[in-house]
Amino acid sequence: RGMDSSPASDLKIRQALLGAMGKRCVALETLATELSAAEIALGPHDADRLGRILDDSTDFVELDAGWIGVAAHLNGTRWITAVNADDANEDVLDLDPDLALLNWWSIGMPLTLGDTGVELNQDHSEHLDDVLFGPRGWLDEYSGANVEIHVIGTQLHFTPAPFATESLVTNEIIIAVQEIFEQHARSAELRDAFGTTPIDLTQMSAEDVLWELLVTYPGIFQSQAIPPIDTMIDAAGLMRVDNTIMRCGSDPNALHRWHGRNRLAAFHHLEAQQVDFAELVIATSDAAISGTAIDHLPSEQRKTAALVLALALDDPAVCKAVLGHHLQEHTDVAALARFAHDYAAHSDGEGAGLRWLEGRAWDLAGDSRQALTALESAVDTGEEHGPSLIALASFRADAGDAIAAVALLRRADVDDPTTNPPGPDNEVDDLYLEVAGYARIRPPAAAERNDRCPCGSGRKYKACHLGNERHSLTDRAPWLYDKARRFIREHERELLATIASEAARASRRGHQFLIELIDSALVADIALCEGGVGEMFVAQRDAILPDDEALLAAHWQLSERSLFEVERANDISLMLRDLRTGDRITVTNTNASSATRRGDLMLGRPLPVGDTWRAYSGFVKVGGALRDEMLDALDEHDPYVIAELIGRCLAPPQVCNSDNEPLEFHDLTWLLFDPAAARRALDSSDELSGDGDKYQLVRDSANQPRTIIMTLTLDGDSLRGEVNSLRRSSEAITLIATLLPNAKLVDHDVRDFDEAMAAGTALGEPNASNSFDDPELAEIREQFILDYEQQWLDNTVPALRGLTPREAAVDPIGRLELERLLDSFPSGAGLMNATRLRHALGL
Repeated sequence: RGMDSSPASDLKIRQALLGAMGKRCVALETLATELSAAEIALGPHDADRLGRILDDSTDFVELDAGWIGVAAHLNGTRWITAVNADDANEDVLDLDPDLALLNWWSIGMPLTLGDTGVELNQDHSEHLDDVLFGPRGWLDEYSGANVEIHVIGTQLHFTPAPFATESLVTNEIIIAVQEIFEQHARSAELRDAFGTTPIDLTQMSAEDVLWELLVTYPGIFQSQAIPPIDTMIDAAGLMRVDNTIMRCGSDPNALHRWHGRNRLAAFHHLEAQQVDFAELVIATSDAAISGTAIDHLPSEQRKTAALVLALALDDPAVCKAVLGHHLQEHTDVAALARFAHDYAAHSDGEGAGLRWLEGRAWDLAGDSRQALTALESAVDTGEEHGPSLIALASFRADAGDAIAAVALLRRADVDDPTTNPPGPDNEVDDLYLEVAGYARIRPPAAAERNDRCPCGSGRKYKACHLGNERHSLTDRAPWLYDKARRFIREHERELLATIASEAARASRRGHQFLIELIDSALVADIALCEGGVGEMFVAQRDAILPDDEALLAAHWQLSERSLFEVERANDISLMLRDLRTGDRITVTNTNASSATRRGDLMLGRPLPVGDTWRAYSGFVKVGGALRDEMLDALDEHDPYVIAELIGRCLAPPQVCNSDNEPLEFHDLTWLLFDPAAARRALDSSDELSGDGDKYQLVRDSANQPRTIIMTLTLDGDSLRGEVNSLRRSSEAITLIATLLPNAKLVDHDVRDFDEAMAAGTALGEPNASNSFDDPELAEIREQFILDYEQQWLDNTVPALRGLTPREAAVDPIGRLELERLLDSFPSGAGLMNATRLRHALGL
């Protein structure tokens, strides 16, 4: 009937790849051509999809010449390694370095101890991915000695190897290792701009050496036991530093330095000279913090060293790289501040970068006063050092001086992001937006110029508070909340990311939603409240904030997140009853959506502002089924548990099968050791109905009579099962274990609804059409999108500052943000329809 035009599943493609590769090393383009000739449809962007499947699977490895199948090349190999006595006592076998090729493979493929059927596995919970765990005492016989490991399929057979491993290293092996290194090693050298003689660091990973040896010289390395890698490379005139193979005599310290420079360049987007300067400052600061102080140097050397560091830190990118390094290394930030202070004192009035480093370090250490002093000194140098101006602007904003903050930002060449293209630093743009409105719109004078000042000082108004008026505390309360959010971003960014990750994972809404959550008021408020950052903010900024704001911020720490029942909702307020305390409050800065009803449950943390309550982080609608679980979590005050529950509340509606189980597509493959006996067992089953090579389990489901629960297909020495839920996959595994106890489950591929949609997989019972354009599929897809759109209208959206789209549509600022968000929606089948959403929102 011709080639099926619908894209093949990932499982089918993987199986086809393994069959096509054999023991060859094949280029990606060649594989794509061969699959196409075999009528295996990859779908649109075929090369990209094939590359992803190869990259994601532990069945394949990429070498210089192309891709290879792991199992085909490892089967039959024999390896010699020493079993460490301490490891044997812990029942673990170290795979690094001699058995490194088993490491990647064993992550996705369970290996067994000989023909016993006992599985050897990796314990990912302890991050020990380079060891195999086995049953108690499985290595006792080989403890402290050499062992030969024979790979037969997925079985590892162990025998003692009581001989000297050097005797296995023949001239053929030595020549092979040398040739592989010369042909495939990567040229690299360590050089910098300070005149250091370049150091040769030509290198190759240990895994690549072993793979290339196996593939290039199968006659040698398949015919005898493979010696330990250190024995081979030592005989070949090479050396190993961790996982890197280099020429003998290479400098390990130079290699570590080379890796460090590469990390600096990659993480902080530095050019070569910037890396030189960053490395210099890091090395000097590390030495000083470990005890080599500048005062030990002669006077002229101290001055020269300080000026060199000042020059290096004049570059904002170098500043960020140096601070980023120390934060990553968990350096004592107070010690870092003292280092910067000592060198700045010898810089002859220059060194704004050193004083910036001191100020940021003191700030991270919790000493706001010393931080402010250092940053003021940095700006007083007159060097117009961008990071110093921006950091001081942040403190001026905390102090309530919006005009001074804007002036500093402009000196740092920060433009208004509402009228100019956004700058490269979102944090700086956010700071500008935070203060610009308060700087532009000044409060009215509280008295005439020559009247006595209302503050009670007894002085004339013009000599006291004229020009220094502040907006009312009610008007400044949102600014105070923005200051607290900025404090989190500057001090606890990792906490924000962790909380957002927990919520995004539970929401099942993908990576883009995670990015939105990280900078959302919702996640920030969890960090402030349950994460304890609010208390840090009050403690560290108490002396900087205006007195009334400091008092209000302290008062906010008494407000906990709670679960509220809606008693009344209108266009300007929500009247809520706290389910934990019974208190009733009216929140006035939120607009109820048209879907908000009396009795709805809303999670939030309203904050008191004067005689009103404000919900700056918005509300999350909670389903009744989560009521008790949410109340228990609120009592525990665990930020991650609360984030996980919020994520579940924000999850899109699930498409379910006819048993109301979340729809996900499971492809299972069993290896059959006796296909004829397997067919007889399947034919004799009372639960299955068969037709040729295909068997089906049919029964009434919760919502549909005579539903196909699972489909099983015999194909040579394998059996493939297809089901559409997690529970049904467990049922299939149990059934096959009962009918075919010798069958081995060798693959279990799972695709969720979105992946299935992208691949054009059927969205009903397993017997549905596989065509993406099938009318039944299109109807299911369209109904899902319609249902999701209706829920989206009433869910809080991080990109809308925690408002729901309905709330944003009636909010002057929110409406503009909503318009921009809808404008960004792509169009096409299977996607949310922006026009339909605009109509629903009255836009």
